[in-house]
Order: sequence, then structure tokens, then C-alpha cells
Amino acid sequence: MAANRTLGLRAVLGLGFALFAGAQAAERTVGRVFTLDQVPAPVKIAILNEAEGEKIESAFITLQQDPALYLAAVTTERKSLMLEVAPEGKIVHIVVRQSQTLDTVPAPVKAAIQKEAEGAALRSLDSAEEDGRLSYSAELETQEKSISLVLDRTGKLLEKAERPVISRDGKGRENEPEIAGVGQPAKERFREIVAVSLGEVPAAVKAAILKEAGGAEVQGLERVTEKGKTHFRASWSRPGKDTELKLDPEGKVIGLLTNEKLTLDQVEGGAKAAIQKELAAGKVESIERVTNNGLACYLVKLAVARKEIDLILDANGRVLRKDVTDADGGDEEPADKQ
Repeated sequence: MAANRTLGLRAVLGLGFALFAGAQAAERTVGRVFTLDQVPAPVKIAILNEAEGEKIESAFITLQQDPALYLAAVTTERKSLMLEVAPEGKIVHIVVRQSQTLDTVPAPVKAAIQKEAEGAALRSLDSAEEDGRLSYSAELETQEKSISLVLDRTGKLLEKAERPVISRDGKGRENEPEIAGVGQPAKERFREIVAVSLGEVPAAVKAAILKEAGGAEVQGLERVTEKGKTHFRASWSRPGKDTELKLDPEGKVIGLLTNEKLTLDQVEGGAKAAIQKELAAGKVESIERVTNNGLACYLVKLAVARKEIDLILDANGRVLRKDVTDADGGDEEPADKQ
């Protein structure tokens, strides 16, 4: 149960960062994070209506300007929602994602996945409804490669990408569960992801990567082409810190994501005070600081009085999410609703 809860928190944080970073890249994001009770009533009602009566387990909401829109990443008991909502409550854009099995998808989709699998194991299967358009994303895996598929409701293959399974030590590991890329005709309509070496990227990109890595071994490097535009993604690790870098073909950094493992003494300011307040006489099990393009949050796990406490804090120590679970694996209690 604790492991599932941690994964859920990471998913919430990832969705929130995705929305926030997109608006920030356009330099239109107001940096405050809102709870569901802090947004205008029409916005809250619109979000609750889309939840369709399901219990909202978490909500990560930010505000962008010009035009003013509330960007919400919401998880319920069965699905994840990403919404853009105008202050008057009008939904401008919505994506609904939900986990599926081969038995819950339409027969043509099931048949198409089984045809593409050819003995590969099905790792995940999700549906995504974006502004009324429904698609299905499947992750397949063999010992040598992972395969990402995107299909429409008729089973037509829209996107396909294959990646070798490459580990940090070169001996094989699971790839990130990311839907991406194609090799279809009319590539400009889709996304193509190709693993490359430093010798295959432009000199400016190579120089920028080596400068940012600072001597660390570059463990992942990809060329991503989407709608005719190309960028590069590089990743590396140092003890206690993972980094992913996104660059344009001229070597300009257009995205930076880091994940650091910290001790309590390494946490600063209000975030440290918030952890100490929750900790009391308990024990810190783990602290991670995740920073996306300058926006930092903390993922904290505590053991206090036979309870396990999971927190998400912003950089100032404000609690964005808190979950409490019995140490013996009892049911999760949402101690702080967003």
C-alpha cells in the first residue's frame, strides 16, 4: 500500500509539473499553487463535474495569465484529469486518462495490440480522451526492447516507437513508461524518438550537454522530432541526484529536471520547518527535491508513531498533499484534501 501511495504522489506531482512547466515556458504562469477550495466557485464546480462524483484524491492547480486560465492536474479513484478552466468555469481543454486491461478496451484495439506484441509482455494500457477524441496507449516489453503504441478506438495504429532496454550500468533495465515517437509515413503528424550518441548530435548540443553534465557519464541521449521540430534529451546521474536536460538543435537549454535525495539538514527554510513540525519524535525515511525549470517541490516520507506519512511540499514549506497510513499496511487516510 505504501508503495502504491508513493507512486500516486509522484504521478500527481508529475502531472502538476507538466502543466506548470508548459505555462512557464510561455512565460505566462503565476507561481502560486492552489487547493480546490481556493479557486473561484465556477472553476471548482467545473472540476467536480468532470470528476463525476468520484472522490478527488489530489489536485494540483496553478494559474496562468493572458489569457487567464486555471491549469489543474486532478486524480480521482479511477482516473487522472488535466484541465484548462476559465475563471467563469468554462472548460477550454481537457484530457482524461484511465487505466485499462485488454478485456476492457474495444475488440479492435485488443486485436491490434496483440498483433503488435508478438510475444512481448504488456506492461501498461491506458485510455486518453482529449476534447472528445479517444485513444489508447500501450507499453510492451521484451528482454531487448520496449515498444510504445498509440491507437485510435478502431485499432488503427497512430504512433509506434521502439527503444532498446539500456541500464545505468549497461546491463539492462526498465525504460521509463513514456508514450512517444513513431516511424510512420507523414512523420510530421507524430513524434519520433531515436536513441543517438554524442557523436551524432550537433556540435553545439554536444558541447552544452558536456558542460551541464560536468564530467558525469551521459547515460541516455535521444533525438525527438515532433511536427517537424526537433529537440534533444540527455540524462545522467551522480550520487544522490538524477538530471534530465532538454535542448534545441542550437544547444540552448529549454528544459531542466532534477531529482535529488536529501537529508533533513540539507533542506532549507520553510520546507525544513514544515518537515520538523510533522516529524515530532518520528523518523525521516526519505526526502527528495524535484526541480522542474526552477520550480521545486519536496517528496517526503516519515515514520511517526506507527504511522507512515507522505508529504508533498512546495519550496516554501506549504503542504500541497499529505497522506497518512498505518505502518502495518492499513488503508490509506487522506489527511489533507486538496
